[in-house]
Order: sequence, then C-alpha cells, then structure tokens
Amino acid sequence: MESGESKGIIKIWAKKSMGVPIYSASTHVIEPSDEAKNALEKLTSEKKAQIYLDSEKMVYYDFPKRALLVTLRQDGNIVREVMVDITTGEPIPADKVKPFESMLDKEKMKGAMDLWKRVDEQIISGKYVVGTKSVNQVTLNVPLFDQELDTWCAPASAQMVLNYDGYVYTQGQIAAAMETDPDTGTEIAKIPTGIEEVTNNQVDSWNDNWWWWSDLTDEIDDDHPFLTISLTHARAVRGYKEDTLLFWEKYLYINDPWPVNEGDVYWTNYYSDQMLDQKITLVH
Repeated sequence: MESGESKGIIKIWAKKSMGVPIYSASTHVIEPSDEAKNALEKLTSEKKAQIYLDSEKMVYYDFPKRALLVTLRQDGNIVREVMVDITTGEPIPADKVKPFESMLDKEKMKGAMDLWKRVDEQIISGKYVVGTKSVNQVTLNVPLFDQELDTWCAPASAQMVLNYDGYVYTQGQIAAAMETDPDTGTEIAKIPTGIEEVTNNQVDSWNDNWWWWSDLTDEIDDDHPFLTISLTHARAVRGYKEDTLLFWEKYLYINDPWPVNEGDVYWTNYYSDQMLDQKITLVH
C-alpha cells in the first residue's frame, strides 16, 4: 500500500496441501469491473435486498477465475450470498463453482505436505541469509495479450509465444487452428497441433507431461518461452528466478491472458504451480 492505494498483491495459501505458503506476487491489482459492480446492483434490486455492510470480497469459483461475492440482507436479516464474475459481471450459479481441491492430484498433495514440512523447518531454523548474490533470474520480453473471449486462454497464450518468435497471428486464427470450442475451450491435445497448423509447420510444438525445474529453466535459457496447461487454464511462461540458498524459492514469470480484455503478469511459485499444471506445451 502507498498513500492508501494498492501497489501490488501477494497471494498466499492457507492449505499445506499446496506445498509452499506463497503462491504468487504481482504489481498488478485486478479490480472488479464496472460490469461486475453494475450486475451486483441489478441482482440486489431484483431481489429487493441490500448488500450487507463490508461483506464484499473476491473469491475463486473456477480457478483462476474470480468472482465478486456479497451477502444480501432483507429487513436486517441475512438472506443469501450472490456472486458475479469480476470481469464480465455474469452471475455465477452454485453449479458453476468448482471446489479448488477437486482440481488437485491426491498423490501430488501427499508430496506437497512433505514439502511444506521441509519449508517450515528451514524458516523456523533461520539458518539462511537472503541476498541478491544468491538469486538467479532470467526473463524474456514476451508481450502480454489478454484473451479476447472467456474460453480463449490457450489461443491467447500461444499468440504471445508465437509473437515473441516473430509469428504474428490473431487469436481468432489460432483458435480456429486449435478447433477451440466457444463454450468449453481448447482440448489439450489440440494446442500443439493448432500451433503447428497456424504456422504452416514453421515451428515444432508438443505437449510434455513430465518435467523438472531444470527442464523449464533450460527452455528459458535457450530463448524458448512456453505454455503451462492446467485442467481449466493456459498461460505463457516468460522467465524464472531462484534463490540458491532457499530450495523452495523457485518462481516462474507468467503472462496470464486472464482476466478477459485485461490479462495479468506475475511471479508464481514453481512448487505450488506443479499442483495445478498437467502439461507444458513447448514451441521450437
């Protein structure tokens, strides 16, 4: 905060099943859009209710998608909670809310619990010194393109990586090549084939479902940004940094095409990100 104004955001996990306490850090603060605020006012008016004082908060409903949630009251009594997407203002019904842990692999969660214990032991011991000499960092100048439609995260992420390599296409062209469904998004298997098709096979692209930290840093060191793919979202990776004295301080530099028509740039912890990512899409 500076003079009462937010200058950035640090996301933390309250769950040990995510492995590390800090998830990401960004200087970009995503605020609810006017569409979201107007949609809430409309819902409140339709239900002849008022928003409960200080009940407004942002929550994940389909990670990483966020909603603006408020508690409504009538005649002084709490009646219900309602939420709308923070960018589009679309009302989010209960059946659209996906519990976060339902996205996590059970075996990965076991490993994350062990990692949390190791991190906790190192923090408590205080047996380390943080300094600039212990930090390695490499970033690539990959442009940020926000996704133009709610289901176009993969086309937008591919657009960033291809643009960095000198291949300029619209998201519509890439979405067509990937056969992106306007309602459900892009099948993971069609992301690399779409990248090759839209470029007329001028690049090679493939999915990999097994990697180590060194594999990712090698890609960046070799001037190859890439995509990470989770169950519901795709993003572009444009860099990394690591603290050689703190084994758990490994971060990827992310160009995230969400929110729609806005996008975001942030550092995300490698270990907690592994809990969400299913594959990486490489482009050479």
